[in-house]
Amino acid sequence: INPEQRPSMGEVVRLIESENEHIRDLSRQFIPHFTK
Repeated sequence: INPEQRPSMGEVVRLIESENEHIRDLSRQFIPHFTK
């Protein structure tokens, strides 16, 4: 993989945060009393 093609640290962090948010939303649906 070329270094130029790798995502920047900021992009990785945003991707992870959006993924975590998506997982939390799913968790709230399946676990009504879901807490952080």
